[in-house]
Amino acid sequence: MNPHRSRPLRRRLFKWFAAAIVLSIAVGIGVGALIGLLSRHEHHQHPIEQFAAARVAEQWNNPAGRSAILKDMGEHLMFGVQLRDPNGKVLETFGGECAHQFAQVTVTAANGTTLGELALCPPRGPNGNGLEHGPARPLTRAGILLTIALIAMWAASGRVARQLSQPLQELAQVADDLGHGKLSSRAALSSRRHGVAELDSLAQSINEMAVRIETQLHDQKELLAAVSHELRTPLGHAKLLIEMARDQPDGQKPLDELEGELAELERMVGQLLASARLDFTALAPQNLDAVPLAVRVLERAGVDAARLHVAAETTQVYGDPALLAQALANLLDNARRHGGNIVELRLRQEADLLYFDALDNGAGFEPGKAESAFEPFQRGAASHGGLGLGLTLVRRIALAHKGTVQAGNRPEGGACVSIGVPLAKA
Repeated sequence: MNPHRSRPLRRRLFKWFAAAIVLSIAVGIGVGALIGLLSRHEHHQHPIEQFAAARVAEQWNNPAGRSAILKDMGEHLMFGVQLRDPNGKVLETFGGECAHQFAQVTVTAANGTTLGELALCPPRGPNGNGLEHGPARPLTRAGILLTIALIAMWAASGRVARQLSQPLQELAQVADDLGHGKLSSRAALSSRRHGVAELDSLAQSINEMAVRIETQLHDQKELLAAVSHELRTPLGHAKLLIEMARDQPDGQKPLDELEGELAELERMVGQLLASARLDFTALAPQNLDAVPLAVRVLERAGVDAARLHVAAETTQVYGDPALLAQALANLLDNARRHGGNIVELRLRQEADLLYFDALDNGAGFEPGKAESAFEPFQRGAASHGGLGLGLTLVRRIALAHKGTVQAGNRPEGGACVSIGVPLAKA
């Protein structure tokens, strides 16, 4: 975007409102002038004008009587009057020079002959003078009122433009703060203050985005700290095992232990990669059979596939095979670490979800701890290493698939931790 072409919204709104006001006034003046012009062309004689013309016609040949009629008209009706002959020559004037006339009446005889014209001028003041100033006063008042109205509307347009642009400026400031790392910045807008519900919705969306970003960055910092600490242990142990293997004639045992440490590193890296895929929403869901997937995960975990128990009408699910395999591996690893032994991996169906239940025979959850089992960095008392992110990743995978998770104690002892994913699409 070219910065030289951009203009502040407040200034643009003010110009638009001002232009609309000026245009409205111009149209109003034009329409008024057109109506006045049309009414002037379509002027019909008022009964008073007809009466005055008839009286003057009766006394046309009597100058004294004619003058008396004009004088009476001027005194009683407070009009300025001027009498002209058919050629426009002024015969008589009462009330001073008639510079501004509002009516002109033709004086005709009984046989229809035109005798002259009678001009009626604007009303005079009570003192009998000020004829020339009569039309100027209403025009002056109209001009003053028009100026006041124009200033008021101009000020109102500026206020409206400010009220509409200020919330956007606040939102832009919040976005700029977030871009510069000030994640605590929030938009504090209210519909009572600005009266624009759409801006309130936008502010709420920005605030929610800021909360998500702040939470994710906080979790990532904790994750990096935990990973850096946990990875040092197997790496240090691996170096020690390599040195032991070099010094011993038969280094098979150190090599076996090294293989176990590498498997632990592989497990941690797998969890991190799965978490990264969820962060970037890189899911590749498809219809798949849960039984072969569960068997493969059990075999990779060194658990007899006979411990898989199917108690569902259908085992077809819709999900990402790699992420679901990681979730099942985390469930089995959690059961092994905290439950001592994996009793069973059960498939059961509830409504439109297929649940993978990992059952163990350990001590189970402490009272009130099952609800927080899926929170990050939660480790049980019987934990043996790990990042404390296994079940957190299970929940994230479930939510990414629009599924759910469950955790609780079994009546016969031990714990049951589950992930439920949607059934396959038809």
